[in-house]
Amino acid sequence: MRRLVTTVCEGTFNLGVIRGDMEQIRAHPDFRPSYSQLIDLRRAVFDLGPKEILECSELNLFDPAARRAIVASTDLSFGMSRMFATYREIQGEQNLMVFRTLEEALQWLAAEAPSESSVGPDTPSLF
Repeated sequence: MRRLVTTVCEGTFNLGVIRGDMEQIRAHPDFRPSYSQLIDLRRAVFDLGPKEILECSELNLFDPAARRAIVASTDLSFGMSRMFATYREIQGEQNLMVFRTLEEALQWLAAEAPSESSVGPDTPSLF
């Protein structure tokens, strides 16, 4: 069974919010670093600059090979997410992608293991 951590961000999105979300994920008894992650930023209002994006990229709970997809629909959130993905890649992360739509992100996450059932409404999420 596929394990997926789904993170939906609404309202102000800053370093404090990111740290709080990470602590919540880390504290969840079912969390494992090998799980995939879907980060939905479509309703987030970015309050992060390049310095905070770099600092955020140094915080990580997931294995370098875990598949992580970010959905960023605005130009600002997409650009900042790409910057984050680039910093994570420099640090060895192998499977972090940024998408404009939820459908594209889910398709990419589902492609992780074609023999498994696709990610969808019946896929268990931690959050």
